[in-house]
Amino acid sequence: MSRWVSVDPILGSYLNGKPNGGVYNAINLNLYIYCLNNPINYFDPDGKWAVVDDVIFAVGGAIVGLAGQVASDVIYREVSDWEDYVGSSFGGAVGGWTLLYTGPVVAGAAGGASCNAARQVLKRFVTKKQKELSVTSFVVETSISAVGGKIPGFKIKGINVGRGSYNSIYKRLAKKTTNKIAKKTAAKMFVGRAVDKGLFRGAIFSSSGSRYIGNKLKHINFRSPKRRKIPIRFNSATYSVFPQYRQNNKNK
Repeated sequence: MSRWVSVDPILGSYLNGKPNGGVYNAINLNLYIYCLNNPINYFDPDGKWAVVDDVIFAVGGAIVGLAGQVASDVIYREVSDWEDYVGSSFGGAVGGWTLLYTGPVVAGAAGGASCNAARQVLKRFVTKKQKELSVTSFVVETSISAVGGKIPGFKIKGINVGRGSYNSIYKRLAKKTTNKIAKKTAAKMFVGRAVDKGLFRGAIFSSSGSRYIGNKLKHINFRSPKRRKIPIRFNSATYSVFPQYRQNNKNK
């Protein structure tokens, strides 16, 4: 005697609508939904993968960050230091990777913070161009980059608009925490996500805005001014107005 329960332990929760709507979401009943009804081009042979899309989003973000720095140089008609380019690339990589898992505001803040930190460390400890680390600069660039994440992207059919667009591929495959996809598919995911969230426009805004405010902050001294000691001449008038000085002077 034996009792048959289920070949799939998740079937119980799936019938109750979990995860992702379960059987109550008609799209989940399609056997090839994991590959957008295209098992020839999109495949998931072993379901054990979590590296390729991370690398592609990071590399793509680095390219976008570098392009944003170049665009900022064109706008201001000046060439930045190599530390600025390295910082922008590093910040773009962190922002692009973060965009894979979070929203554009968090990704923008992460990218701006990483960019500023890398730039300051290089200029402070490597090339010695900067005398000290600036917390103000770090906070300002992080905030500007977070605001830049709110800039919407363009609507392009097939990229982030329409059925089967690159962004729709991202929305469906990004929910799978353990999936193996082709490099080409991961690249489409990045392009769709980047265009939809205005990654390049945000990079230009962040780089240009941070440079503009940074130039303004150079002329502001945030330190408290040194207090000057005003000497007091001890004469008869002083003793009459401040009699305590007479006693102190006698003690001396």
